[in-house]
Amino acid sequence: MTHTPDPRMRIKITDLPESLPLISEFKAKLTVVDSLDLLRRHIIFGQAFVYPNPDDEFELARSIADHFDTHPANVILVGSGKLGFSIAPHKRYVPFNDKSDVDVAIIDQRLFDTIWWEIHKANMTSSNWPNRDAFAKYLLRGWIRPDKFPSIEAPEVSDWWDFFNSLSRSVGIKIRGAVYNDWKFFESYHVQSVKKCADEIELSTNGSR
Repeated sequence: MTHTPDPRMRIKITDLPESLPLISEFKAKLTVVDSLDLLRRHIIFGQAFVYPNPDDEFELARSIADHFDTHPANVILVGSGKLGFSIAPHKRYVPFNDKSDVDVAIIDQRLFDTIWWEIHKANMTSSNWPNRDAFAKYLLRGWIRPDKFPSIEAPEVSDWWDFFNSLSRSVGIKIRGAVYNDWKFFESYHVQSVKKCADEIELSTNGSR
């Protein structure tokens, strides 16, 4: 079942709060809160920066969940759209802005296996896949990066891009998704970014002594 896009999903950059206080709060917690606990509090259970109203975030999650036949609780925002700033190494603490994507994680083993099977079949019949090694690197970490998909005629692949491109137009900002095998893989991958942030704070503190 697919819902008609709800206007509440539309993100208005000019209505969003300032990111700097959120960055300061996050940094302050890095050395006093366990990294996994911080991940769960701020990324898994925290309120999304781009959706100050929880109902609006739910509409986005429900639209994605309905399309991929999963539970809305398996759809969460990550990245700068969640926190208000990035914690990725190459853009650490860059605030969410009008050039940012909204990243969404879908944690669903059935969907993961379905897409993986289609990619596996493509790999068996085609040698033209420039991103094969990059795709495999993330697959070993328990998640599928669609931007590393091969160019194949498969319903799961074409449907993925059709859906997220349409959703992006409805929201007004590029929405990009990824699929994780389960919560263990999701937490294992994302907690590393939190730990690296904590390590940087610790090194900075020790270096200033």
